[in-house]
Amino acid sequence: MSLVYIDYRGPIVSTNAAYRGGRGRFWMTEAGKNFKEFVAFEAKKAMRGKDRLNAPIAVSVLIDFWFARTNSDIDGPVKLVLDSLNGIVWEDDKQVVELSVGKHRALRPKDVGVALTVSPVLVEARERRAL
Repeated sequence: MSLVYIDYRGPIVSTNAAYRGGRGRFWMTEAGKNFKEFVAFEAKKAMRGKDRLNAPIAVSVLIDFWFARTNSDIDGPVKLVLDSLNGIVWEDDKQVVELSVGKHRALRPKDVGVALTVSPVLVEARERRAL
């Protein structure tokens, strides 16, 4: 399998905003559920006609925040995005062995979203980098 490109345009939800808890219980908020469903929907479109990856995976994530939110934590939405792809792009996000994350400022509200590039990691390339 080669490169998979996923582009989700819409509101971004961080892990902190996706979960609520109290009295020893935690649950996912509606905003968190919606975010994961929308990302999964885009992943299903990108994977149409392709098999799930079952090897070590490299993921590159680019988060486009609205200009007022560029001080947001870069890692906030990443966990939710990776979890959204379980069972669609890969079996489990434990397969991700390389992760690159960047954030940019969206120029327009409609440009807010997350873009991902997913590719299998070649074992030979990993071994060369270890030298």
